[in-house]
Amino acid sequence: MIIDDLYALDSRTCYKSTCPNDLFFYSYDSIRNILPRPNVDDRQRLPIHCPPIKSIKITLPIHENIWSVFATLNHLTSLHLSNQESSTHIEHQLESLLNQTSSLYSLVVNEHLALRLSSLKITNRSIRRVNCFERCEYFCVFFNANECSKWIDSSLGHQCEVFCIKVENQDNVIDLVQKMPNLRALICECERDKLSKGDTISSDKDDFIERLKEDLPAKCIVNRDVRNYKRIQLWVDK
Repeated sequence: MIIDDLYALDSRTCYKSTCPNDLFFYSYDSIRNILPRPNVDDRQRLPIHCPPIKSIKITLPIHENIWSVFATLNHLTSLHLSNQESSTHIEHQLESLLNQTSSLYSLVVNEHLALRLSSLKITNRSIRRVNCFERCEYFCVFFNANECSKWIDSSLGHQCEVFCIKVENQDNVIDLVQKMPNLRALICECERDKLSKGDTISSDKDDFIERLKEDLPAKCIVNRDVRNYKRIQLWVDK
């Protein structure tokens, strides 16, 4: 059975079966989203079992009883995280979740959570792709020099190979490329990039791209995403 959204459930329905423990469990082959539901007793164990999953979307904060659903998170390779506008003090839950997903390769977070990543103590060394482009309806941020510096010095900044981020200016882009030791690809949007949709994007007119090419190593390939003119793609050869 496949369901798209799993909410924290209440357990007011009783089940009787021939199993020795008299418990009946729904078995789901796939759960795509985990969404929070208020006023749920954390002590309730959900009558659902899910086999190992590889990809999931979670909205924080979530009730701890949700983890009884999964046999293991060790097979998870792709994780998409967002949070509610009113959520506070979720760093511990975010850090704990990332550290128990030992096979996680790709992490997508919204703009609000992106700022919190650099302050976390991440021991999981499998994360290689971090995408911070997820739109947040109540929050918008472009990383400044200080925030980029914190990211570069963080554990995720050291191990990340593909990074998608919004930054303030070209200097931020150059710092990320030069100082992230394992970076292979950087996809970014710059607040000071004033190219309009009607402009012709060409090497002799795109001053923003030309400045990046001048200040970055010759082996670094820089271009604009043909599907989204505001996004700049950099391929890094170190």
